[in-house]
Amino acid sequence: MRRIAQLLSVTALLMTFSVSLATQQEFIDELRALAEAGDAEAQVTLGLAYSFGRGVPQDDVEAVRWYRLAADQGDAGGQVNVGLMYADGRGVPEDDPEAVRWIQLAADQGNGDAQLWLGLMYANGEGVPADDLTAHMWFDLAASRFTGIDREGVVKSRDQLAVTLTADQLAEARRLVREWEADHAR
Repeated sequence: MRRIAQLLSVTALLMTFSVSLATQQEFIDELRALAEAGDAEAQVTLGLAYSFGRGVPQDDVEAVRWYRLAADQGDAGGQVNVGLMYADGRGVPEDDPEAVRWIQLAADQGNGDAQLWLGLMYANGEGVPADDLTAHMWFDLAASRFTGIDREGVVKSRDQLAVTLTADQLAEARRLVREWEADHAR
């Protein structure tokens, strides 16, 4: 686990700063070895590298392959990334219901990014019928998982949506949040 943390730290460095090609290749080789050994975090990180073309040629099909390997192990990061690839039609055919299915799996694990995306999908009727009450619930859950400026953005989306709900709908959305939290205790 410590080795993965070190590799993930190096990932951030590679994606942010320019490093020599030899160093990038060494990192990618180590990352690929971990990913091929079944490490879900390494699979997601390698998927990100392919998705953004960092240290490897940009390749959405290869990114999806690595995300899916992690997702199939139940990794929430892999699941949300597979879902986003379906939502955008990157590396797979665009398929909003399939995107929702994958993102829902991650959201049910308490992944804040997935909960935010589900809120957006319900608010916009993408892959699911538009449902402001359910969107509010997902935004509220996501807001509890973020801090700082990220949280502020989610809260703003939630609160903008709240003005479209009746008092009864808002109370129901809050009840659904409490119910979800009780059913998914961390």
